[in-house]
Formats: sequence, C-alpha cells, structure tokens
Amino acid sequence: MTLWHYCFRQKLIRLPYLPSILLCLFISGCVPEPDIEPIADENPSTSQPELPTNPVDDDQGTDDTTDGIDSDTPDDVVDLPTSDCLGEHKAGKSIWVTQCAECHGSNNEGGAFAPVTGTDRSQLILATFKTMPYGKSELCDNQCATEVIDYLLATQNESCDAAPETALFNSRPLSETLHSAAFNLASRLPTDEEIEWVSKKGQQGLENALADMMNEEAFAERIMEIYSDLIQVEQFSPNHEHSDGILDISFGEAGIGRWYDDVGDRDYQDHVAVIRSHVREPLQLVKHVVKENKDFREILTADYTMVNNLNGYTYAPYKTSQFDFKNLGEYTPKKVTARPQAGILGSVAFTHKHQSTDANRNRKRAVAVFDLFLDTDIRSLGGEVVAAADAEDATNVLTDPQCKSCHTIMDPVASAFKNYNNEGYYRANRNWHDDMADPGLAGKKMSGNEEPLVWLAGEIANDPRFARATVKTLFSGLFGQNVLRISPASLPEQIAVYEIQQAYIEPWAKLFIQSNYNVRALVKTMIVSDYYQASSLNSAAFSRYTNGLSSDQKVYVQERVGGSTTQLTPEMLARKIGLLTENYVWGQGNSLYKGILDPLNVDNGIAVLYGGIDFKDNTERLRDINGFMLAVQERMSYDIACEAMDIDFAKSSSKRLLFPNVNLGQAPQEQSSEMKALIADAMWTLWGQSYNEDSTEVSTAYNLLLNIYNQNTRDNPSSYDCHRTSGTGRHLKMALTGMLSYLLSDYRFNNL
Repeated sequence: MTLWHYCFRQKLIRLPYLPSILLCLFISGCVPEPDIEPIADENPSTSQPELPTNPVDDDQGTDDTTDGIDSDTPDDVVDLPTSDCLGEHKAGKSIWVTQCAECHGSNNEGGAFAPVTGTDRSQLILATFKTMPYGKSELCDNQCATEVIDYLLATQNESCDAAPETALFNSRPLSETLHSAAFNLASRLPTDEEIEWVSKKGQQGLENALADMMNEEAFAERIMEIYSDLIQVEQFSPNHEHSDGILDISFGEAGIGRWYDDVGDRDYQDHVAVIRSHVREPLQLVKHVVKENKDFREILTADYTMVNNLNGYTYAPYKTSQFDFKNLGEYTPKKVTARPQAGILGSVAFTHKHQSTDANRNRKRAVAVFDLFLDTDIRSLGGEVVAAADAEDATNVLTDPQCKSCHTIMDPVASAFKNYNNEGYYRANRNWHDDMADPGLAGKKMSGNEEPLVWLAGEIANDPRFARATVKTLFSGLFGQNVLRISPASLPEQIAVYEIQQAYIEPWAKLFIQSNYNVRALVKTMIVSDYYQASSLNSAAFSRYTNGLSSDQKVYVQERVGGSTTQLTPEMLARKIGLLTENYVWGQGNSLYKGILDPLNVDNGIAVLYGGIDFKDNTERLRDINGFMLAVQERMSYDIACEAMDIDFAKSSSKRLLFPNVNLGQAPQEQSSEMKALIADAMWTLWGQSYNEDSTEVSTAYNLLLNIYNQNTRDNPSSYDCHRTSGTGRHLKMALTGMLSYLLSDYRFNNL
C-alpha cells in the first residue's frame, strides 16, 4: 500500500485553542491493521457541467446566459457558511483542517493525495498514533490521534454543505459599485448609459454593465496585469540582471542565434524590445485566453505560443518580414517547434525565472508550480528545508523520513521538468536521475511517451486546487488584499481574516469549476458580491468571526476585509491620472518607461515607495498605507491638479471633464450654486461617491475654494507657476486648481 505522508495545512477554522501538534492523517503500508483503502484518482470530467443559478446550491437549475450566470442573480450572491454538522464540533477539526487538508482536501475529497477511507475507529487511532506525523510520531499522543479520527469519522457520512446566512457586509449604493468596477475592470469611468442601466434596473443593470466591460480589451489586460504579479516574469525586463540571459536561452533553443545582429546595428532600446517580447509571452497568453473568453485552463494547456513581430523572428518558421523595431505588432497564437507547448509552464520566461542546480533537480520549479497553480506551499508541509550551502550534500532526501514527506509530493512534479536544464534550456530526452520519482501528480504517474511537462500541465488544469488558486489570484488582484495562509503561530485576528476570506473563496472556486472555467462568470460573481460592494460590516454576522477578540484585534480585521479597503496600485494610480489628463504620464522621462509610477523604471521610479513591486528585489505589494505612500500621493496631487486643470480648460466649456461651464470671469460666490453642483460632480468623477450639494464634503471643498480665491485676489499676482497661468480668470482658475489638489490628496481618490 502507498505510504501516506505528513502534510501541513494553512487553512484553519478558528477555535479558542489551536493545537501546535503537527499531524496529517494517512496510514502507512507498514502498519497492516487499519482498514483504509485509497480512493482512485477522480479528476474532473472533460465534459463540463452547466453553472447553477445559485453558486452555493447545486440543485437550483441552470441558465442559458452567455456568461454562465443567471441574469436575475439575487443581491446577496454569496451566502456565508454555517453548519450544524456533528463533525463541526469535534476537537480534531482544527488538526485536520490546519495540518491534513493540504494533502487530502479540506473535506477529505482528495488533494495531493487521495481521500482517507476506513471505519474501524480503534485501528485508525492506533495507526495514526504509531505513524503520524510521518517521521515525528512522538509529536502526536493518543489524545490527538483520537481527536482527529473522531472528527474524520463524524464527518465521513455527513453532508455538511453551507447553509445561507445573512451577508457579512452591508453594500454601498450600486452606482458606487459601478464606478469602482468600471475602473477596476476596464480602466475607465462608467458611461452615461451604464449609469442609467443601474439607476433603472438595479442589480440587473449592474450585471449588464459588467458584461459589457468584460468584452473590452482593457479587461483582458487587467487580468494579465494581475497574473504578472503572480508569475513575475517581468524581472527580465530592461535594467534587471537577467536580460541577456533570457535572450541567450530563447535564441539558443531556436537555433538561429541573435538574429537582430543580422539586420544591422541595433540600439539598446531595440534589444529591450526583443527581451520584452519574449518575457511577455506567458502574460500575453493570459490576455488572449481572457479576451477570447476561452476555458481559463488554457493558460496551462495551450499548445501554442503568443508571437509578435519581434519574437516571431526567433521561432522558425514564423519569421516575419523586415520591419521597424518599434512596430511590435499584435501578439497572435502560433504553434512553434522550438520547445514543447505547455502554456505558462513551458514558456521561456517561466523556466528561466525558476532556475535549478544539480542538487536541486528542478525542485525549485516544482515548488513554484504548487505555490502558483495548486494553492499549496510545499515548504510548510513539515520537515526541514535544506539550506543552499548544504544542498550538494543533501543526497538522502528520498530516504530520510523527515524529508520524504515533502519530496514524495514534490519530486514527481520536479521530474516533469526533466528535459529542461538548470538554466531553463529545453533538450528532448535529456538524461535524468535514476533515483528520482517518475513524472506525476497527486499519486498519479505519467504513462506513455507524452512530453512530461505537457502531461503535468493538463493534470494541474483538471485538479480542483487549480480553481482555488485562480480564485485566490483574482481575489488578491481585484480586491487589493493579500489572501492569508495561516499556521499554528498565526494570531487570532489573522485567523479571523483568513476565515472570512475562505467563506467567499471556497464557493467561488466551486462556481468556477461549474462554469466551465469561465473567468468572466467568476469575476462578475466576485464584483456583485457583498464582499466587493462592502460599505460597512454587519455587526451580528461579523461577531461570528470575532468573538473573543479585543477591540484592537477587531479593528485589525475590519481594516483587512471587504472591498472598501482596496488601495490603488501604482499602475492603477497612473491609469487614473491618465483619465483626468488625456493620458498624461506623470514623470515621463526615459522612453523605455511609463513615468515614475512604472514598476520597471529603475532610473527615477517611485512605484516601490508607493507600495508597488519591481519583480526582482520587491516582489510583494504593500497593502497598508504608510508615510512614504502618503507623501507620494500628496506630491501627485500638486502636480496632477496643475496638469489636469490646464488640459481641462484648454477644451471648450461644455466638453470639460471636471469643471464644465465655469465662468472664469465671475467670482465663485456669485455662482455658488453652480460651483457646488460642479464640486459634487467632481467628487463623483474622482472618488466614485455621490454627495448632495449641501453635504459636509461639498461645503468643505467649496469653502476651501473661496479661501484660495480670496487670497489670490488680495495678492493679485499677474501669473502663476502652474503653466504660467495668467490673464482674466487666473485667480479662479488657480483656486479651482488648489481645490482639485485637495480632492486628489483625499484617500477616496486612491481607493476603489
């Protein structure tokens, strides 16, 4: 019988006490007593089920809408789970969920290994006590073995589906959700037509607007941007250490050398353009799959490469005609022969980013695969991670019990990369280590002569963990919040945040599978959820997760859940600035970069100071605002207010975005009613929130405008530094600029 190994689980249902015992239930073949049979692998069928109307209930029927979700979806799309199942009250639940579910599934449905079966309580307890955790059985006494078996047996024959409960969040007005979604998904303001839809049709109008947004190319680019955060291949872009390396690999594999040297001397920018074309192949694949509304699993199973004018020269026989290096052309899918086609996993950028060593044997690549696409942190499964300095001596990992628990899971995936050398070159039929496991996943071995990495990509795509990993990736990107992984050392408030996130992530992952991996259906459900639309917490529902927490701990949780906490990334801030300024680029200098908020700008970029990443030294976004970020926003408000006002007033009066029909020759107090209405409209444009003209917010901004105007008229300068503003109306124009700077510096401008 197969030996089942100790696994560590990040998921946790918060209990007053969190055992620190590391345990994962599964039974060793060397202990013959237990009556446990491994269940055969049950990957999802290739036939794709229809999506139920209610994503929480499989028995609600189906619809015939184009995106897979019923057009009359109720306001509360996601119901938070509650359960009266017997097993929910067993002490062993925390042991199973935190330490076993990583391998066998949170509901024992199977994961890295098959589900656990068996009914003989005494023999199950005995086997667990003797063998688990694998290699560290002394950590689990008879009590812990008894608790986890009692939990498992209690839930084995129960149906513990979640029951509907009151939504955790109170939702903001649908018009505000529309404004947020339009920028989040399509990088624009909502249209007048979309505003009218929501005003007249409510939820249905919002869903119609979302469907239109997701047909736009900007939506595909947004999902591509989110996946750029995940796979982080942009580290090979200009001025990062490995730029030349990726060129060597791509051209070396294609066997045609550095072709651009054959078409004359090339400037540095041309070399960079070639690098970027290859680096962005996996990102452009994501964009293509989303844009064409394909089965999202194709990001791993695609049997083609995304090719444009530059990398087309690399991949014979798709050389393109002579062209200007600045004319990159559109990426299109092409079958190439240089290397196996396995979606993101088979791309030059991915295999080169995750390099290996002779001792590592592609395990770094395997760790990345589990982490990015299987929602599994191999490094937390137990045992000790061998330090790089000791790697050459680490030859006993396949026999040492403390190592074997992880390597049994990891090494078959590592072997799937056996035809890729340490640097990422592909060579068919490379010699491989005889003592390494055969290519495989979740206990299933590859059979036949298929290219191992192609086989692995297909298996991952059909593993339920791929759906969960996809939801978590989109959750982090669309909501601007880190998805927590927890451990026995996690603080109670962190556990509460984790529980709230999982209450949404788990049903969304189920929906994603049922929708035939339709990413548009998934995103729409996420956006119309009470989580995204959150304006405040439902205290009664919230208390379910925060009972026993202190006031400070509750504040910690409140600040980290719900869509209202979403902070713009540097890239999104740059796009929002562009909306106000007709695509003016803040801090534009070197033509290689898109201003100072470009994460790749290593000349004078400030994206990292604003919580961003550079894909190299800083790879995790900051979600909590700090002093540096506030300083950047303040400086931005000065600079952009001047640019935006200059651009706005260069237009005819009726076509201005921010302040149409303002009479610059008239004092603001003489047109106070019109001014307040314009300020309220500007707050809607900039903040996505509606205020009436008598509100405190509008009054505060109007009084600031008056104060600046009065000071300007007293000082009476002939011109101002902001674009040397002069002439009639200069005092009011600059007062409006100062008031606009105030609106831009407000936190609401930088939140979704």
